[in-house]
Amino acid sequence: DDGNHQATPEAEFHEAPSEIVNEDPEVCTPVVHELSIHSQSQMAEELQKVMDALNGLWTEIGFESQEKENALDELFAELNRVLTTKVSCTQEIKASLNGKIRLVNARIKTLSAELGESEAHSSLHDLAEPGISIRQHLANSKGVQDELEARKLERGKILAAKSEELSR
Repeated sequence: DDGNHQATPEAEFHEAPSEIVNEDPEVCTPVVHELSIHSQSQMAEELQKVMDALNGLWTEIGFESQEKENALDELFAELNRVLTTKVSCTQEIKASLNGKIRLVNARIKTLSAELGESEAHSSLHDLAEPGISIRQHLANSKGVQDELEARKLERGKILAAKSEELSR
């Protein structure tokens, strides 16, 4: 192993016990449940089991204390790389979702202007209520966008019907 792995959300999140939700084909996002005290305890227990197993193996093999220290340093460096990659990947997911929110909100502003409805545009701030998740904010924004798209389509149909009626 040369250690030159490119981390992708798909590759990284298959390693952790989490549910993958494909909101769109380009982004796999994990549904990670908050770490409870129990989960943290389980992680600590698993790490202790691995450390005990490694220490037993190193002793059986006859590793000197310096070799054990070097192996531990390598292990902790690898763990740190994995955890840092998890954080980076999750930050990329957050940035992607925030980008989608900006695009949806820009579309809402455009549709509001086209429909002459300033209240939809002004309600964008209400969509980002304190305490809601980024995903919920995106869902709220998409709901407003869908509503405006439907109104625009309906108005287009009405105008087309009126135009046809006038051309007779």
